[in-house]
Order: sequence, then C-alpha cells, then structure tokens
Amino acid sequence: MIDRVFPEAVNVMIPFLERVSEDVIGEYVTPILDEAHERDGELYLQAVGGLFQQLRKFSGSVARPKQSGAEEQFRKNVWQIMARVFEPHVDLYLQEELDHFKKKATGEVDEWNEKVFTWAITFAATHC
Repeated sequence: MIDRVFPEAVNVMIPFLERVSEDVIGEYVTPILDEAHERDGELYLQAVGGLFQQLRKFSGSVARPKQSGAEEQFRKNVWQIMARVFEPHVDLYLQEELDHFKKKATGEVDEWNEKVFTWAITFAATHC
C-alpha cells in the first residue's frame, strides 16, 4: 500500500512503524503487563513472553516497501523499533524472572532435603 501512495524516493515505512510502536503497540502492551504484574508474578512472566513472541511475529510479517532498501537491513530496523516497546519493562521482567527462579529452586532444594532427611531417618532406624 505504501508503494502505491508514496514515491520510491520517500521512505515512510520506518517512521510509520516508529509511530505505530510508540502510539499503538506500546500503549496496548504496557497496561496489559502492568495488570498482569499486579495480579501474579508468574502471569506477568507468561504475558511478557507471549507478547514478545507475538511482537516478533508481527515484525516478521511487515511487508517491505520498495523504497525501504535491502531486506536484511529493513528486518533489522523493524525489529529494533518493535523491541523498544519492551525497553521500559526489561528491569522489572528480569527481577521477576530471578525471583521466580529463586522461589522454584528453593522449593526444589527444600523438597530434596526433606526426602534425604526422611531417607536418612528410615535408613538409620532399619540399620541400627
């Protein structure tokens, strides 16, 4: 569509995508992630991963207009623009991911310690 409206000398796709990512996608993603974070940490992690994957698919589906240059550079530019949507969420996401991992790891270690302790008591009772 852009190829039919604008002359080849004018590259409007990248500025257009920048506006869409900031004014539409960013305004859509941020409230979803904020709500997910308020409800549940694990839900938040799933939401970030799911939205990130969908944004990756979207960036790959954007049709390259003739005036946008080489395919590889265009894809790189599109992905950089779309990835900026998640920049405000990176620190919180990494902290939540770390907290989730620590919680899971601690639970696994505690469960294993309980099993070893139970086994040691059973072993000592049967062999002494």
